[in-house]
Amino acid sequence: MEAISSLKESHHIDFRFFDVGVCIYSDSETFLELFSKMYNRFQNSVAVPSPHLEVALFVNNDNPWGSPVLVLEDGVFPLDGSWYIEGYAYEQILYYILSMVRSHFLIHSGAVSFSGKGTILVGDSGYGKTTLVLELVRRGFKFLSDEIAAIERIDRKLDPFPRSLRIRPDTLGKVGFNPPTGKAFLWLDKLLVDIEEIKPNCLGQAVSISNIVFLKDSEGDVLFSSRNETQEVILALNRLEQGLLRTIKGIDAIDRINIVRTRRYPMLHIWTEHRTQVVDRIQQICDRNGILILDIIKRTENKPKFINDPQLSGIPNGDATMLLLRHFQGSHKSALLKGIFDGSTTRMYMELATTISQARCYTLSIGPLNETADLIEHILETG
Repeated sequence: MEAISSLKESHHIDFRFFDVGVCIYSDSETFLELFSKMYNRFQNSVAVPSPHLEVALFVNNDNPWGSPVLVLEDGVFPLDGSWYIEGYAYEQILYYILSMVRSHFLIHSGAVSFSGKGTILVGDSGYGKTTLVLELVRRGFKFLSDEIAAIERIDRKLDPFPRSLRIRPDTLGKVGFNPPTGKAFLWLDKLLVDIEEIKPNCLGQAVSISNIVFLKDSEGDVLFSSRNETQEVILALNRLEQGLLRTIKGIDAIDRINIVRTRRYPMLHIWTEHRTQVVDRIQQICDRNGILILDIIKRTENKPKFINDPQLSGIPNGDATMLLLRHFQGSHKSALLKGIFDGSTTRMYMELATTISQARCYTLSIGPLNETADLIEHILETG
């Protein structure tokens, strides 16, 4: 696009995420610094592969649109000039990049390895994935990621996805790590820290997938419950029109919906028994109407208390495959789903099931950190 081309002499950074190259342009030094700090190990200094994406964030008004916008290859999206504009843009650009990856199944999970055996730790936000990963790294495990499990489709290995940690300042102390030396990079009251700043030489290499562990609350979790339970989801949109709102309210699976206008961006607070289905449906509606979903906040009624004894139970690989797909990054926009599997979730399920067929799969009701980490170690010792 002409607007992006005007920035090509400066204000850009190249990255490579597996088979996808991307050039990010921006007039915001804060945004480029944020993305560079988060994905320093993904920065690319050689020719980028195909497909090569170009995206841009304009936070100032001196651009062809005269106001802040996010420019993706599928459209231009206006943004309010709020205090969180770089944060919303970061989430959107990252989501867009990951949806273009075809070489890997990207799963929202933590991942570690030990003696050539990879373990994937799957759980929603609030289930302590990052803290558990850090505790395992402290015990000698290799770090692969605290956010994305990258499963290679050809060799079926678990590859590292070494983004920087984004953690509260007190989290490191809770697991026995000292804060990094030098000036810390803070973003919205959280530290951005490369894992080797706190434990040198702990970054792992590609390994076979030995174990897949789904974290759940000891009192039960909606992912594993046989009964329907109400779940909450909050969606922040770049704009909300009455026609769009009427269409969304017409979705049968929505039990209740409120409009939250406490921030500059309108937010939909939704209660439903079918959260994944509802979010996918709203994403499709927004795509058709040129609306950008800036953030998705998922909640459950019962948050883990981390107080009961952790319990480990085996589950069939078929069930594990279904649960992994619920955490797949990309949803209906995925180039992997659309381009490789022709939109067939069944074909995608079959390949992923084959890919993890040699792994042992478990649910782990989480308890105190040390006891939970002990069980992860036990899995590897008895494997």
